[in-house]
Amino acid sequence: MNTAISQSPAEVDDPHAITSPLEILAILRSIEKNKTLIRAHAQRPNSTFITTLLEILPDQKTIVLDSAPQESLNQRLITAGEALCEASLDNVNVRFNIANIHQETQDGKPALGADFPAQLIRIQRRNSFRIHTPIANPVQCRIRHDNKDVSLTLDDISASGLGAFDDSQQLTPVPGQTYKNCAINLPNVGQINIDLCVAYTEQFETPTGATRQRIGFSFVNPPGAVANAVQRYVSSLERELIAKRKGFA
Repeated sequence: MNTAISQSPAEVDDPHAITSPLEILAILRSIEKNKTLIRAHAQRPNSTFITTLLEILPDQKTIVLDSAPQESLNQRLITAGEALCEASLDNVNVRFNIANIHQETQDGKPALGADFPAQLIRIQRRNSFRIHTPIANPVQCRIRHDNKDVSLTLDDISASGLGAFDDSQQLTPVPGQTYKNCAINLPNVGQINIDLCVAYTEQFETPTGATRQRIGFSFVNPPGAVANAVQRYVSSLERELIAKRKGFA
């Protein structure tokens, strides 16, 4: 099963990837200690959720993650069997694959277990943690294409780029293609205008059998004011997510 769709080609089989179990353990310990949010993404069936690392069991060569709020999502992850995990630790993007996802318990509560990762990749890139945008109040991105406006619904966003759905396939994106002066209305922040470069495209089938097209974009030289606006929005989403996980919202 291929979970590399969220990685750029340069990051797949990276010769600088960390493979030493002791080094991997040290980084995972930092993620666990800091209660760093982790974005876990699995394919077939497509599933993404935000979690935290609850425990590392080096002797058993396993790790334990907090389960998703919805049991159906947990079952999809178990069915997928493996996932790509991404976190931001001290402004460094950390990525690792987990396999053999299975049901676990932690202090009497449901959790997800997985094999200890065989390798880990660190990418020095500030503020690259991606977070999902609200489903109930979708964020729209307006792109000018063939002399008409095309509206895409955002899936996630970070300070360095975003992912958006183009289910009706209005665009014919090619990696490296740039769309100029795209407009994004960020709730409680305002509209920003920014150039977007296509990083990758993917199609996947939902549990209901529908086909979705998702496009990953990177921001092209955003002005300081625009970059600050995006970071404010990302930070507000992270605060909301943490509050929900703690039961405050």
